[in-house]
Amino acid sequence: MSRPSPQQTSRGAAISAAVVAAGALGASVGVGLLFSSSLHKYWPIFVAVAGALISAVGAATARLVKITIPHRIRVAIIGSPGVGKTMYVTSLFDRLQTVPEPSFRFSPSSETLGRVFDALNGLRRGEWIQRTARDYLYLYSAKISLMAPPQALLRLFPGRPAEYELEFADAAGEQIGEMVPGSVQWQAKTSYFSYATDSEALFLVIDFPAATGIGPQITPPLSEQVNDLIFVLQTVCEARDIGPSQLLESPVAIILTKCDIGLFPDPDPDRNDGEFINHVTSQLFNDNEDLSRLMAVARSRCRWVASFGVSSLGPLGASDKPPQRISPINVTQPLEWMLRVRYRMR
Repeated sequence: MSRPSPQQTSRGAAISAAVVAAGALGASVGVGLLFSSSLHKYWPIFVAVAGALISAVGAATARLVKITIPHRIRVAIIGSPGVGKTMYVTSLFDRLQTVPEPSFRFSPSSETLGRVFDALNGLRRGEWIQRTARDYLYLYSAKISLMAPPQALLRLFPGRPAEYELEFADAAGEQIGEMVPGSVQWQAKTSYFSYATDSEALFLVIDFPAATGIGPQITPPLSEQVNDLIFVLQTVCEARDIGPSQLLESPVAIILTKCDIGLFPDPDPDRNDGEFINHVTSQLFNDNEDLSRLMAVARSRCRWVASFGVSSLGPLGASDKPPQRISPINVTQPLEWMLRVRYRMR
């Protein structure tokens, strides 16, 4: 999680200190009154209770200040060429804007919205999204607000949501080589490397056809994709000086994209497509040797890890053309999970 700036920290500390000072003054007056009355024999109990209340109110105030000051959440989307990273983030941002989430509010920047609409308009014309240009970092940004779960005295202050600047970084799949020692890109790192190693969350992407052998095979073999993503985790840990006895604090979502391919030959109104994809994905991570290896490494190096299966477009049927209207499945689940485990979203 990105840390508050010194100004934010000092503001929280100042408010907390003011609350504690006011409480201390009140306690002093109360103790004076006690000594001037017949209740002075109970002063130790009074002081203990007053001290506990002062500490609790100060901590609550600091927490309230902390969760209402905006700061940035950077998410690096990492995967091999052709796995569907750009289609995923396009579908995610469109979904978040058109279908409100109960746990948070979402407002994309106008620049991001223009890029998303251009991609969606191309899909409606029957044009697949162009591959991301090399050596360029595409940022998809938005503001989100979410409510932290009430805890202790915070239940007395139900009002203000936490606000964050959310940012997803998408780059050409070939640039994953910057995270792989011995590759050509390893010696010529760009801003992509810095972004990935400093980000607050990692979304590691693998395409479903490579994991199952179903559908067109347009990406590197699964074993190569998994090896590269293991290199990514190791490189991020080394860049942050995280040793073998420590855990990476950034949530890591391992996402299987294109899960509609081969799974939905016929429409079924009684089938819950999202639950079905989750079931298939869970089985794959248990049964597939490469995916199990990736998950094992991730769990050994990271505090928060989870796997997801998504479809950015929805069932395509027999056509190899993009649909006129996309019907994404499960695309918001990785983001919701990340906000819940790391940012205490309700």
